[in-house]
Amino acid sequence: MLYGRAIGLHHVPGRDDATPEDLGRRSWKEHWPHYIRVRHSKFVAGSLKNGVSLNELMDTLKSDSFASTQRNAEDRTGNVDPRRAYRQKPGVELSPEGALWLDEKLTNALHRYGQIAESDVEALDWPQFDRTPADDLSANGARLLRVLVQAFRDPQFRIVDPRTFPTYAGTVQAMGVPPVRGPGLGGQFEREGGLDLNNWLRARNLPAITGLVIRSDTKCPGDNYFVSNGRAPTETQWWLGEIRRSATFDWLPYLRLP
Repeated sequence: MLYGRAIGLHHVPGRDDATPEDLGRRSWKEHWPHYIRVRHSKFVAGSLKNGVSLNELMDTLKSDSFASTQRNAEDRTGNVDPRRAYRQKPGVELSPEGALWLDEKLTNALHRYGQIAESDVEALDWPQFDRTPADDLSANGARLLRVLVQAFRDPQFRIVDPRTFPTYAGTVQAMGVPPVRGPGLGGQFEREGGLDLNNWLRARNLPAITGLVIRSDTKCPGDNYFVSNGRAPTETQWWLGEIRRSATFDWLPYLRLP
């Protein structure tokens, strides 16, 4: 049963292992001491039966449930059975169709049964962290910054080819938010952290990395990106210069946990 969604964090040894205090509160952690922590969670309230059936997902979409089985079905090679793809694994990548199906079912379950308050989830054994230079950046802005920095590591990314830059829809989805359909993606991007991050970067004279996100039709950022940075939409050389500056900038001190 799937009972929620959240953004997972990479395991960091020490930080994400059970402490003596954790073991004192919950002795079973002696056998399962390693954590994959999550933030920005939405968990269905009530019992686990209120969640969404993974069996129903696989029965409905079959090989289109997961990315690997979908690729194998298209290539006519390898395993196409979603249950075999999921068996004895800690996780599996959903196909785009699987993600949309699951998001709709979870949304319905959240409306029907309610959601566990994030404040309650936050109270569960969350460690203390040192301050970073980005502590005054909003949570959405910090989440977006991590997604954009990660985009530079995409094997398909080419700094000389804007066609390989992430789109508004892809970026919003990478943040764990279902993108709106049709017009309005730019506004959704700004509400989900684009505006906060852009203003925060300008105030500190940091590279305008939000320009990494492009419209799928024009292969350029929306006009608001240029205007909010005091530039004309025709100043593409400035834009591409900011992307080059962003790609070589050391963002590590500014990245913080969500």
